[in-house]
Amino acid sequence: MKEWTGQVIQFIEKATAECGTTVDDTTWKKRMMYTIRLSAQLYSEHLLDRTAFLDWYISLLEGPSLDLLPLSLLISSIYWKDLLRLRRTGRRFAEALLGKAYIVCIKLTYASPTFLG
Repeated sequence: MKEWTGQVIQFIEKATAECGTTVDDTTWKKRMMYTIRLSAQLYSEHLLDRTAFLDWYISLLEGPSLDLLPLSLLISSIYWKDLLRLRRTGRRFAEALLGKAYIVCIKLTYASPTFLG
């Protein structure tokens, strides 16, 4: 099951890598929604290794990029209960969210006109 989960993760990563690279926004949005729905369905039917999938998701959120933050937050709403069910994943998830919030606050602070003035 871990190998299958790895294949699904690669499929999701490929779809997210194409974010904004296509000329047609509606095509990308449809593809991304399909990817999210497919992975959520596979997860809910226990066709994925849940631990490996959640670990991958948290690793994605812990990464340095803010580009995928809106998508990551959308995904978190789907897996919220399972992310917080176990102490280990809940702590990592909370730390990743707080880390992203900190980065956003820092970027907003340095970008604000009052800071530059």
